[in-house]
Amino acid sequence: FSTCPGILGLSGTSETDTSALLSWTPTDSALAYHVQYRPLGDTSWIDAGLSSTPSLLLTGLMGCTLYAFQVESLCDSITSSGFFLSGTFTTEGCCEAPDWTATSLQPDSTSLSWPAVYGADSYTLRYRPLGDSLWQSRQSPSNSLLLTGLEACRGYEVQVSTQCPKGPETGFSAIDTLYTTGCGACLEAPYCEAFGSSGQIVWVESVDLGPIHNPSGNDGGQGIFSLQGSTLYTDSLYQLVLVPGGLTDQIEITWRAWIDYNRDGDFEDAGELILQTAPQVPDTVTVPVLIGGAVGAGGTRLRVAVKYGNAGGSLLPPPCGDIGLGETEDYCLLIRTDRPCQIPAGLEAFFVSDSSEQAAVRWTSTPEYQSYALQYRPLGDSLWSSLTADTNYVALPPLLSCTPYELSVRGQCATDSSGFAAPITFRSRGCGACLDITYCASAGESVEYEWIQQVILDSLTFASGNDGGYADQTGTPVGVRRGDSLGLQLQPGFG
Repeated sequence: FSTCPGILGLSGTSETDTSALLSWTPTDSALAYHVQYRPLGDTSWIDAGLSSTPSLLLTGLMGCTLYAFQVESLCDSITSSGFFLSGTFTTEGCCEAPDWTATSLQPDSTSLSWPAVYGADSYTLRYRPLGDSLWQSRQSPSNSLLLTGLEACRGYEVQVSTQCPKGPETGFSAIDTLYTTGCGACLEAPYCEAFGSSGQIVWVESVDLGPIHNPSGNDGGQGIFSLQGSTLYTDSLYQLVLVPGGLTDQIEITWRAWIDYNRDGDFEDAGELILQTAPQVPDTVTVPVLIGGAVGAGGTRLRVAVKYGNAGGSLLPPPCGDIGLGETEDYCLLIRTDRPCQIPAGLEAFFVSDSSEQAAVRWTSTPEYQSYALQYRPLGDSLWSSLTADTNYVALPPLLSCTPYELSVRGQCATDSSGFAAPITFRSRGCGACLDITYCASAGESVEYEWIQQVILDSLTFASGNDGGYADQTGTPVGVRRGDSLGLQLQPGFG
């Protein structure tokens, strides 16, 4: 038994990328301490010398390196404990992607912070609403960021990366999720629980309603998706689309769905049952959902249920409790009254008759629009010509003959205007029968065995190859004069 006890409580803390503070538990018998260290994996120890206190500052280290160290106690000039335990530490300088923490969650913002990475120049934070594929990015010179402009009652995926002075930016940290507040009654009202006792026969495969698109699959009888992102607007019509999953043979199922319009924590009030089907074979169900103006702004809950069989004495799933063989899913709906002015849809250009050169434009009309602004120009021009309209129809003024045009429209609502719709293109008449007359459609049914490989018409060669059954080459006219004789060569292609 040694009278010079060994050292316990080894600890190493990196101070910088080239230094670290070592410490250990002191012993009463030690007159001094002897320290050695090495990069983990090396076979030779580096002598760090003696220390009269139970700590030692190492310098001259390599950055972002894992080290091992040992300490022995020296009890007199000839007696020591020997080295028998090892501690480890890693020096600073590792350019790593940190994990973040969210605080001060609000309906439209949150504060994010993460451990500072030694020597980092800056950080990149990217985020996206749950279910979206596109990321939005923000830069921060420090290890915190106030993220604003978020939607209330919604989940967001967030990642952070680090930019260090040497080397490229790190990859992003693992995806983690935050949830904004502002769900109102959806999460605060005392809703009853509803669930299926078994989700093996039939379940809710997917739910679509406005911005909600949730292919949830089998959730074992109950799915809670309160923060999927579901802002709806009053005086607006939506489509609720429900897809069943499960057995594909000819079983019969029933659907029911509810919205707690008055936000009192139940689904028992008049008008809150928005869907109820008779027993039917599993198939997609679509039902219109009108969010009336009387609903008002605030959060509430949507509940969807699908059921097989007559457990409980009914073929219909109840709004609460065990529904039997089937599944329920709950969603938060955030109802808003300040609907933004939407871009007009259904934009199309046409000619008023088969023989007329008069072009006109129309689009889908809804009550929110008070007027419209139309812009058009020859394709490739930089300047637009503009028209205004009070209806969803405009007759265009005379156009350049046989010229491709692009056009777009935007709507003017009571308090703001929409953006312009994506431009569409059309060609004015005056090109002659080839383009001005509507010819019957013609196409090959299959190109598995043969197709038109090449057409040579006089001096022009159309090397089209396999076009899947049809090709339109009318955009490249062949100039001829009356009485000209043209050569025509056809070359087939074979599978």
